[in-house]
Amino acid sequence: MEYDVIIIGSGLAGLTSGALLAKKSKKVLMLEQHHIVGGCATAFKRKNFNFDVSLHELDGFGNDDLKTEIFKELNIFDNIEFIKLNEFYRVKKGDLDIVLPYDIKKVKELLVKRFPNEKKGIDKFFDVIIKITQEENKIPFKRWKIYLLYPLFPLLFPRITKYQKTPYGKFIDSIIIDDTLKIILSANIGFYHDNPYELSMLYYSPAQSSYFKNGCYYIKGGGQTLSDYLANVIKDNGGEVLVKSKVEKIITEKNKVVGVKTNKEEFLAKIVIANSSIPQVVNHLIDNPPLKIKEKINRLKIGPSFFIIYLGLKKGLKELGNKNYLTFVFDKSIKKLSDLKMINDYNQKFFSITDYSQINEGKICTISTLDQLSNWENLTKNEYKKKKIELAETLLKRAEEIIPRIKDNIEVMEVATPKTMIRYTLNENGTAYGFAQIQEQAGFKRIRNKGFMKNLYFASAWSFPGGGYSGAILSGYYCYKEIIG
Repeated sequence: MEYDVIIIGSGLAGLTSGALLAKKSKKVLMLEQHHIVGGCATAFKRKNFNFDVSLHELDGFGNDDLKTEIFKELNIFDNIEFIKLNEFYRVKKGDLDIVLPYDIKKVKELLVKRFPNEKKGIDKFFDVIIKITQEENKIPFKRWKIYLLYPLFPLLFPRITKYQKTPYGKFIDSIIIDDTLKIILSANIGFYHDNPYELSMLYYSPAQSSYFKNGCYYIKGGGQTLSDYLANVIKDNGGEVLVKSKVEKIITEKNKVVGVKTNKEEFLAKIVIANSSIPQVVNHLIDNPPLKIKEKINRLKIGPSFFIIYLGLKKGLKELGNKNYLTFVFDKSIKKLSDLKMINDYNQKFFSITDYSQINEGKICTISTLDQLSNWENLTKNEYKKKKIELAETLLKRAEEIIPRIKDNIEVMEVATPKTMIRYTLNENGTAYGFAQIQEQAGFKRIRNKGFMKNLYFASAWSFPGGGYSGAILSGYYCYKEIIG
């Protein structure tokens, strides 16, 4: 059969572009290798516990947020409930225990009261990330329009011009002296990357400012609820969604894409959207891609992965006395911002505790930290299993120092590593973020949504603008805009 659009993979970017295209009367076929749709936005069950694979917090829905427009266009607000959280996050480090609200006025008042000598730097921090976001919202979508504006760029977009080559770490070092304050403001750095001195300000600013300006939300029922809804939009508008259908080859003819071959059959299409990883496309799915493109893709740095403990509890953490939804825990050895780079010692790694009982989403919590595939390679099956248990025990012991009696209340425990991420998403290195959001790979330098061959497009964390729930949704939208012109 021939389709208008075939989408390889069913992550949020692919689902968003597929739903929008289906509503435009395009005949859409979505192919997913897993038995459920969603990519990282999925859930799994153990006993009576329904675990959200990845969602902690979704940044809010401001009038200037393109995500708001997309959700309205797809009637998401009418069909899905969003739970507004009471705060952004808590930071626990030795005697330091502070909770950041998401309201900018309130958080500035809190921080200035605690760090009065840093008032100028605190004001500057919020001023810069908000103004970078405002400027990014004014940049035209079409590349040719951007090129036309180049001579006027420093005038029209002064902060983007100033900070596009400045990593986040260098920026915050230039405005704030106190190391504790830097750690507080950077506690959720793992939402974006594993090294503050590489992280692009152009990617960090719109995401972080959106949390502070527009609030933090959780999708009632978890990320799977959104994924299932978007898949149903595709089906309700005449499209098809096939699971357990792994694409093994993208079919090309005369330097253009014409369809795909799965483990079951072949499908033809006018357009193919790769929601799969871009390295997978150039290294495995397309025969003889342009050598320069392949070399360029394989030179790019890949983002971090995760180690996650999923806990189903007899008593929720709320009943055990915990009062916060998201807590970032830092060891006393972390004294300055540069200490937030990837740490392999689990006795020192910073980690987060997400307590879903705070929002009445069950007696469930997750303990998460950044990780990398190299820590899990070349292990036998028994060594792998043993290492998982040992590292989980290390983090649980540290979590109990913050919230006592967690271990006594465990009914179900599952542990995910970078290898788990590879198994379910096929993403290189088990990353959830695609290419790392460093200056050389972010913003204008990100791989664009229009591919390197005719009829090929990209919609994923790997392409513009990047990963995370909001980033993936926007990537799907930009891909859709490229296709419909």
